Amino acid sequence: MQKNENRKSLEAIERGIWKRIQEAWKLKEQALENFDPIVKLLVGACAYELKNISDELYNSQDRVLERLAGLMAPDIYTKAIPASTVLHLQPQDAEVIVLPEFQIAAKKETKQNNAIVNKEVVLSPAGAFKLYHASIQKMLYAKNNELFDAINNKNVGRAENSKIAHNKIWIGIEFHDKIRSLDEIVFFVHWKDATRSELEINMSHLRNASCSLSQQDLMPEYGIRNFEKQTEDVSNLGGYLDISKFIDERTRQKYFKSFLTFRKCSGSISLNREILPWGLDNLLLDGQFKDELTWLEIELQNNLKASDIVGGLVIELNCFPALNRQMHNVKFKLSDQLNIFPLETQDDFLAIKGVVDTEGHVFEQLLNLEHVSSNTGTYCLRHGHVQRFDSRQSRDLIDQLIRSLKDEWASYEALGRDEIRDDLNDIRQALARIQDRVGVRQGASKEHWFLMLNTDLNNNPGWNHVNISFWSTLGAFGNDITAEELSPINHQFALDIPAIGPVKSMLPTKGGKNGLSQNEKINAYKNAILARDRVVTYADIRAACLSSYGEFLQDIQISKSIVQHMEARKGLERCLKINLTFKDTLPLSEQDRDNLCHDIEKSLQEKNYGLYPIHVRPLPCK
Repeated sequence: MQKNENRKSLEAIERGIWKRIQEAWKLKEQALENFDPIVKLLVGACAYELKNISDELYNSQDRVLERLAGLMAPDIYTKAIPASTVLHLQPQDAEVIVLPEFQIAAKKETKQNNAIVNKEVVLSPAGAFKLYHASIQKMLYAKNNELFDAINNKNVGRAENSKIAHNKIWIGIEFHDKIRSLDEIVFFVHWKDATRSELEINMSHLRNASCSLSQQDLMPEYGIRNFEKQTEDVSNLGGYLDISKFIDERTRQKYFKSFLTFRKCSGSISLNREILPWGLDNLLLDGQFKDELTWLEIELQNNLKASDIVGGLVIELNCFPALNRQMHNVKFKLSDQLNIFPLETQDDFLAIKGVVDTEGHVFEQLLNLEHVSSNTGTYCLRHGHVQRFDSRQSRDLIDQLIRSLKDEWASYEALGRDEIRDDLNDIRQALARIQDRVGVRQGASKEHWFLMLNTDLNNNPGWNHVNISFWSTLGAFGNDITAEELSPINHQFALDIPAIGPVKSMLPTKGGKNGLSQNEKINAYKNAILARDRVVTYADIRAACLSSYGEFLQDIQISKSIVQHMEARKGLERCLKINLTFKDTLPLSEQDRDNLCHDIEKSLQEKNYGLYPIHVRPLPCK
């Protein structure tokens, strides 16, 4: 419950009553001490009752705000947010497509019942991605007229009577024999221990480079293609409000500039195999080149050195963005009425994947329960407790009833009948037992979600059972997974599991957040009303930063500035510079602060309606 700053303590209320008595009767302060003790008891009892009434009024006000925030704030802003990362998967077949149903598990230590246990953290692709049986075998570059292989960290040759281009990188790729041409080649690109600004500058150098493969000119572009089928049914509003699709898109956008896709202007890319890249056949080599590979040539701008770009470079094929979510599949028997099914999970509920009956009929999601009641073959989601104005949980109501029995015990006993006294004792003991049982489960309680489904078994006798699949997530617990070796999960409902080799994580998982508390929901609702999810003024920027990352921030400084554009041809550009000071009480490393600034900048850019781009930078802790 939100704490209202205007609430007064019992002592403050009692002092206020005595002050009013003093003013009304025109008494001196010393005279108040000579009042009869019975009068003092009456004043104290009056203050106690006024305190209860005051608390109820403030609680009612808080419940109105909470209900309003719960109704008006979108679920995407109040639910738990999954952590995300980039995974690498090596398929065994020539070509496979991994779907979101493909589940990959990692282990993370946690404390449970005073013991350290390994909890399973499940990762899932943020879309459908096409992978190929291919691997990078060599990455060549020149330094001081010598040829080096960055993959194997070796000197592999030198030039005596000629010069090796200092601004070229040659990547040798081994493809499956069945793969002769491709529409595109996708690389995940990252630099170890690089700051965000260094990452952006290096990626822009690769993005603006001239690229070719077997004398075929290629164009590098940011991003990775999603092969998931897109629905165009405008009549289904629930599809547009599908939270899982929104989270998938946001995850892909988060790693948009971590992927480089190479395509031809038209047609497919022919994969010619050669022992050496074109132009390096006149070098003195050390016998490392025996296998035929497909060579991608990247020519940087002339003022750049390939050795500077290759330092710390991690480049890999068959990578895709993934997020922490686990699929659950439950089966229920239907009745010829409005069916209500609980969606039970130990984690945070995320979204519905699909609802299908035994005959293959797909149920449609509606947003309004009244529409579900009048339309068969539909369902809607509800969560939390019974929707009443007094939205306190049953645990709170039991506590209030027990407090009432304790406070008013003398009044009940004054009725003077033994049987009433015995009944009151029985009630108090029963309520105490209920309170103990509820209190044991209090720490593990989660907000419950229910699926309400309307069927017509008379006209559709095949609708005997329904299969419900849904996603759950671990929120903030899914952060900081750094395991390089992960294991796939073979679920019975995840069909067409591809034959794959090792799976590894390219980056630690990050970005996971728990669901908002009631106070945080109210703040998010206030921010949505004031800014309407747009960023225009300085106040909007400050409110957006505090709404999402207020627990990390100590100070926000906003000013106009001029910065060098990432693309050299564009020169200087005006911008809004936001300097963030993080709380020194939090154990945040320099990399953590840099990542948080990156997330804040990305969030602000999506909502920015101003003229200038936004740049967010961390300030050193004082």
